[in-house]
Amino acid sequence: MTEYPGNLPLKSTNWLAANLNAPEIRIYDCTAYLLPDPETVFRVQSGRDEWAMKHIPGACHINLEKDISDPVSPLRFTMPARSDFASTMAALGVGDDTQVILYSATHYMWATRVLWMLMDIGFTNAFLLDGGLPKWLAEKRPVTSAITLYPPASLSVSSAPPHFVARDAVLSAIDTRNALLVNALPPEQFRGDPDTIHHGRPGRIASSINIPANTLLDPQTGVLRPHDELAEIFASAGVSADQPIICYCGGGVSATCVALALKMTGQNNVSVYDGSMNEWAADPDLPMQTG
Repeated sequence: MTEYPGNLPLKSTNWLAANLNAPEIRIYDCTAYLLPDPETVFRVQSGRDEWAMKHIPGACHINLEKDISDPVSPLRFTMPARSDFASTMAALGVGDDTQVILYSATHYMWATRVLWMLMDIGFTNAFLLDGGLPKWLAEKRPVTSAITLYPPASLSVSSAPPHFVARDAVLSAIDTRNALLVNALPPEQFRGDPDTIHHGRPGRIASSINIPANTLLDPQTGVLRPHDELAEIFASAGVSADQPIICYCGGGVSATCVALALKMTGQNNVSVYDGSMNEWAADPDLPMQTG
């Protein structure tokens, strides 16, 4: 495992293997698939069927879109009311005294999104499994098809700085430069290249910089890059110490990868634009750039 300074939300496969049967551990497979769709840009497919066939022993499945997103929002993946989210997670077995391990079999953004949501309600005992299921499988660690259901628990909503912002905060960042806007999408989407997938209008929110979520992983192991490499990536992109940062992407999911890594390198004032391009690109009055 890459070591980071401080108490940060990351656990290695070695650690999980050694603590797999600890009674306070709650493991959740957050896997989903984002599939291109000509009508809706992307179609989200749950990873529940794959989870049912093969998962880390003890892992339950969380369907981000169906289980824990705001059911009345016109946008996908919107953070629900904190109390509603806490109630749902408690029903899935997360309690004040539990230790939560989150992983994905696909892009790590599905796990970081759930982690970021837990951080938003003040829950501080949730961790990303570094390298996710692919690293676990590569190490030939045990998997199962046995279904585990955790007993319902009691989960508090604690005072915590807001981890999500709305579009007014983004507009303010453009107008006053009081925050740095960071786009977590691949470079071709950031630029709005022809024939690339976009969310209604090509390009990015005006004044944004680009830090693609996938560049934060070691390409060989799939774990997060070492602290010094992450810090270099952020500095090279124009991130300076202690400045407010708003991360966004297509639907507020991969943005949490960059937001989490920024926190891990010491940036304290980091938030995620929950509506992201799903909301922004749909409004022709909101400023965008290409190129």
